[in-house]
Amino acid sequence: MRDTHFVKTINLEIYNFVAFVFMFLITILMKNVIYSDLKSLTFLGTNNIILEAIGRMIFYLELITLILFLLNCIWAVIELIDRYKHDKVKDLFESIWQTFKIRRFMIQKPQFDLNVNKDKSGLWNSPSVISLFNKSARKAVLDIRKDKVLLVIPDFHSVQAKKLFNFIKAEVKNEVAIYNPEVFFSDFTKDKKNNSNILEGNRR
Repeated sequence: MRDTHFVKTINLEIYNFVAFVFMFLITILMKNVIYSDLKSLTFLGTNNIILEAIGRMIFYLELITLILFLLNCIWAVIELIDRYKHDKVKDLFESIWQTFKIRRFMIQKPQFDLNVNKDKSGLWNSPSVISLFNKSARKAVLDIRKDKVLLVIPDFHSVQAKKLFNFIKAEVKNEVAIYNPEVFFSDFTKDKKNNSNILEGNRR
C-alpha cells in the first residue's frame, strides 16, 4: 500500500504539469505576440535573422511542451489503468483533491502570540523552522483507495521542524478523518526506509 504508483509519482507529476502549463503559455506568447508583431513590421529586411532565431526558439519550445504533455498523458493513463483494475477511477481525483487540501491545511505561518507557551511559541515565531516544516508539508501525499487511506509526509530535516509536527500531528490526523469519516485511522508511524511519516486508515 505504501509503494503505490500514486504515492511514488504524484509530486513529479505535479512538477511536470506546472512545467507544461508554463511552457505552453510561453510558447503562445512567443508565437502569437512577439513573433507576429515582428513579422508585421515594415522593415523586415533588417529582422530576418531575429525572426529566424525566434522561429527556431518557438520550434524547440513547442517540442518541449509536447514532450511534457505526453509525459502527463502517460502518467494519467498508467494511473487510470491501475485504478480501473484495482480500485475506483473516482478515487484518483479524490486523492489529488485531498492531497492539495491536506497540504494547504498543514502549511504554517510565523506567529507571534505571547499567549502560547514559551516552548511552542519558539517554533512558530522562527521563519527558518516554518520554512523547513513547509518544505515537507508541500510534498505530503494523500492516497485514497476503496479499502484504505494513506497519508505520506516526507520526514522533516530539522529537530525543530519535527517538534512542530509533533505539536500538530493530532490535528492533521483529525483533518484527514474529517475528509474520510468512514475510515478508522491508526496513529502516525515512521517509515525509516523511505524517511517519511505514515498515517494509515482502513474503511470501517
